[in-house]
Amino acid sequence: MVNDISTLLLDYLKLYNSRTQQLILGAGAKITAGLTNTNTKHLALASQSLSFFIALIPYVRECVRRRLSITGSGMAEYDREMNKIKWDDKDEVQRNVSPHIETLTNEALTLQRVLSKYMPALNVSMIVGQVFTSYKEQWSKAFEVAAIRTEAGKARLLLDVELLESKLSKIDGGEELGAHIINTVKAK
Repeated sequence: MVNDISTLLLDYLKLYNSRTQQLILGAGAKITAGLTNTNTKHLALASQSLSFFIALIPYVRECVRRRLSITGSGMAEYDREMNKIKWDDKDEVQRNVSPHIETLTNEALTLQRVLSKYMPALNVSMIVGQVFTSYKEQWSKAFEVAAIRTEAGKARLLLDVELLESKLSKIDGGEELGAHIINTVKAK
């Protein structure tokens, strides 16, 4: 529901921007409203309505932030899944990568892609940076406490980390996250 509301608010902002630009800057008000000219009163009204949307922006950001905290609670679920894995087990060693790591990296890529469509690059990098900071803290801890007793188990764990690094390195700030976690696993 939060996602739908955020999307609708962004759509309204885009619509408002295009209509205001068309009416005021493009002199469309002369055609559509039958005005002979655009005066300061019209500009003041446009400015007032713009103030309304400017007041909405912090609430939209808060919605996104809350959505990210919900995503962070999903991280706890992935941590529990990771703790269940027996990295040295013969079946686990033969597996390519963990499904939860694939899902989590795909979710991070989707988040970045969707935000990039609707938000300025600076805001996207700020939000994704916060996500990566959270990932760095939580994944570092999870990979540090992973119970590994054999080199095969360590190699298997490294596969997960390399997948994470290869996918997230496509996003600004992802290279640092991947390198940090790879170093964490190699230090085990």
